[in-house]
Parts: sequence; C-alpha cells; structure tokens
Amino acid sequence: MYADDIALILECLEKVPGVLADLKWCGEFIGLSLNLNKMVVFDQNCHKDYHYHGITVTGNPVKYLGTYVGAGNSPVDKNLDQVVSKMKHTAQKWRHHNMSLFARVVVFKSMIFSQIVHMLNTSYIPMRTVEFLQKFTNDFLWRGKPKLILRLFRINLSLEV
Repeated sequence: MYADDIALILECLEKVPGVLADLKWCGEFIGLSLNLNKMVVFDQNCHKDYHYHGITVTGNPVKYLGTYVGAGNSPVDKNLDQVVSKMKHTAQKWRHHNMSLFARVVVFKSMIFSQIVHMLNTSYIPMRTVEFLQKFTNDFLWRGKPKLILRLFRINLSLEV
C-alpha cells in the first residue's frame, strides 16, 4: 500500500535523505511505502529540473491535493484557469434548462460555485477574478438580463434572517 499526498516542508534539501529514511522506517510498521517515482520536491530557487536521491526537484508549480502550489502568481493563475473553465462548462450545461430563480440559485451554489470555494479560502484571488465571478454569477442567475432584485435589498434580507 502506498501513502498518497504527503507534504513536507524542510529547511533545505540536505534533510531529504534523513526524512526519507524516517518515513521508510515508520512505513515498515504501518505497512505504507513511498513511491519515489511519483514524488516531487518544489524548490523555489531551482531553475532547471534535476533528480536528488531518486526524487525529481523542480522550480515549477507542483500539484498537491488538486491544487498547484509554488512561488509567484503562476500557480494561482493555473488553479484559477482550471476551476473557472470547469465552472463555465457546468454552467453551460444548466443554462438552457427552464428553471425558476430559486432553482438557479440552488444549482449555482451547489454545482457551480462550490467548485471554487476551497480556492477562495486558501489562495489569494486577484480583483479581476472577483469581478469576473460577480458578472458570471449575475449572468447565470438573471440569464444575462437586468437584475430584478436590487443587490442592497438582497443583502438586507439576508442580514435580517
């Protein structure tokens, strides 16, 4: 049996062999082993991929638990592009159904917006993406037509409940 998705934060690459030895030792008792072929180390100072003790070391964003992590804005942009594309695809499938406003809200919250909630809680989201999400939400809920309920009225109603 293999252990999946382990994140280790180390001060330097020189500690990797010791940590691997400790994990191997623990794995013998638990029954888990590491697949070094699938293991990737992210090093923000790395400019060219290389192998270190059988592990790939890279400076490129690395996918961990479905989310790209790394230095700079490129992982955030990559994650956002991927999620927004999925949201658009899901919305397109539901757009042509003749649903009430309530049904559109339920579909949007449960099947479309839920795809980006994790990222909104764990990553920096650029203002351009926030503005896109506001427009995307309004277009889906109101089918591209002018809003029938003022935004302030909706906010006030939700605060009173």
